Amino acid sequence: MPTRGSPEGRPTPLAQLFEDYEKDVVRADKEYLNVILRIESTIKSVGTEGDRPVVVLFVPIKEGGAAIQCQFAASSAEEVAKLKTGGSVTIVGRCAGVVNAGVTLDQCRLVRYGPPKGL
Repeated sequence: MPTRGSPEGRPTPLAQLFEDYEKDVVRADKEYLNVILRIESTIKSVGTEGDRPVVVLFVPIKEGGAAIQCQFAASSAEEVAKLKTGGSVTIVGRCAGVVNAGVTLDQCRLVRYGPPKGL
């Protein structure tokens, strides 16, 4: 299925995205699947999945929070490795729906990064 939306991404509140998928996956897929989204949040963790860098974003909607995974191209590994847990980011990526039981964006790119307070 082709990607939908502007390359700059549709501004999307992270909590809304998560809640929509939690309520009704089929309906949320109609709204978000393959759409380029622009999201802002705090970094929960930074790691890799195979050779691809992954940033997990904190969604402050439940006690303990929830998370959305953002997958980057392998070519972004050096840039993503500089990100720190607790930092704030704006990311543009394609909504891939629910992957491995979690809402996932792929084909991500970093738009803005602010280091954690105190660093």
